[in-house]
Amino acid sequence: MSPQYVTPPSDIPDERNAGWLIPRDSPFTEKTGNAVTDVIRAVQREIDIMGDIKAASDERTRGVKPATI
Repeated sequence: MSPQYVTPPSDIPDERNAGWLIPRDSPFTEKTGNAVTDVIRAVQREIDIMGDIKAASDERTRGVKPATI
């Protein structure tokens, strides 16, 4: 069975594609996938934090005081 390869996007000109063929079962593909997943999770956390900051700012603007327990 011949290996499957990861290829670059088709919108990149052929002369820039040289050296992009990497076997799908290569440790590089797994590491890259894990790195991308980590970046996506980090960005989502930042989005959540920014939402929390906006909500707190809106509450402060409206004069809503935090509940104390």
